[in-house]
Amino acid sequence: MGLMGIEAAHLIVELLELPISPEEFYKLAQAEYAIILKSFTKNTIANIAKRFGKKYTPEIHGKVIGTVERESARIAVTEMKIPMSVDNFQIEFRTTAHKHFHNVPLMPGAEKVVRHLHNHKIPIAIATSSSQDSFNLKAAKHKDFFFNI
Repeated sequence: MGLMGIEAAHLIVELLELPISPEEFYKLAQAEYAIILKSFTKNTIANIAKRFGKKYTPEIHGKVIGTVERESARIAVTEMKIPMSVDNFQIEFRTTAHKHFHNVPLMPGAEKVVRHLHNHKIPIAIATSSSQDSFNLKAAKHKDFFFNI
């Protein structure tokens, strides 16, 4: 497995020559990621739940975050007792989410880090809990970045 957490932050701060400590960068990155991911996922699931008179609580959200799409749908349906199949929930979530995925920006500094690693022949991999369809939509705007490195 590659670098994670604070170890990755040290590398990024060094490569990008950022004027902050790795610890500061790590805290900022966590906060930014949490805001983007939580608001999007939370709002999408909350809107589906609301149609059925259900509430998407922080406790349920804590169980959903970080899971793959199918498991997220299963948790949401089960925990909120939504009268919908997991398959149908997943379809509705995808339909809503996919409307926004075509415009997902690269994370700040991501391109510089990836190009640096590529130029120094350091192997690179992408890890995501997104489905292949979701990833393809998110990556479509960045084809040069993803497919020409």
